[in-house]
Amino acid sequence: MDYFNSKAFEEHRKNTYSILEQIPSAKSPVGWTFKGHFSIGGFEYFGFDESSDLLLVVSSNGRGIIDLARAEKISRDYTGDFVLDETLLICEGFDVLKDKSIKLASKYGGSILPVSNKFEDCLQRIHVKI
Repeated sequence: MDYFNSKAFEEHRKNTYSILEQIPSAKSPVGWTFKGHFSIGGFEYFGFDESSDLLLVVSSNGRGIIDLARAEKISRDYTGDFVLDETLLICEGFDVLKDKSIKLASKYGGSILPVSNKFEDCLQRIHVKI
């Protein structure tokens, strides 16, 4: 019998939805400000510049730089002529990030990204049983 068509799976799915529906929805966590959102076609990797509020995005169509403080795309490189180390997940910057090596992550994982910033804001992974 196929588990995904079973009564046990349906019960598990209902329980999961019940838990997820209890999570409050907000545009941003308390103390944070929602600045905007971006769609990245062909997204592959992203990485933060450690000395600014700039985000390097690598897609199947090249690279882009987003200024997170202003929520604005500031530069685009459509060429495929750049160094991307897919083993260490490091990409060379361009334009305002020229001569910088940016640590990357992707939808499949990544290198070591910073978990805090100069303002002591930080990310934590927590699990809460409801």
